[in-house]
Amino acid sequence: MVNYEKELQIIQRKFPGLSRREGIICGLLLNKMDLEDIAKTTDRTLNSVFVTIHRINKKTDIPNKNELVRVLQETIAFES
Repeated sequence: MVNYEKELQIIQRKFPGLSRREGIICGLLLNKMDLEDIAKTTDRTLNSVFVTIHRINKKTDIPNKNELVRVLQETIAFES
């Protein structure tokens, strides 16, 4: 499903409290996939993707999706 294994490993190291599915969604967000495409790719509803992103925001203490993407980009750039 995800061809970004190195990025996924970095995300899981940075945020060990995330589930694998949450990490995958982070990876897809990081790679600029829109929410409808994430829903199709992960075989989930759009609402399920919204809920998962909300859960990620709570677990990482990041207030919103845009900030989450920014933090993910910084994390990947720092680790690469």
